[in-house]
Amino acid sequence: MTAEEIRDLIEELRNKVEIEEAEWTLAGNTRYEIKHGDDTLIFDRYNNADTDQSECYIKVGNFEKVFPEGTEEFDLISDFVTFL
Repeated sequence: MTAEEIRDLIEELRNKVEIEEAEWTLAGNTRYEIKHGDDTLIFDRYNNADTDQSECYIKVGNFEKVFPEGTEEFDLISDFVTFL
């Protein structure tokens, strides 16, 4: 997924949250899961003890990736997790 695709998905999900169409499951301090169509979506923000750096994780269907602090994708996911 590109940063633009992540941004579009997050915007769609924010709208659903605001009109109470989305029901998230909190699976930890900052790990949020939701069923979206046929996919399970996971958004997480955490500190990596090995690198002593914050990271964000996203899983959408078969796509999953970790983004380090300082990337556009990290900022998008981090802001969304804070919003939730």
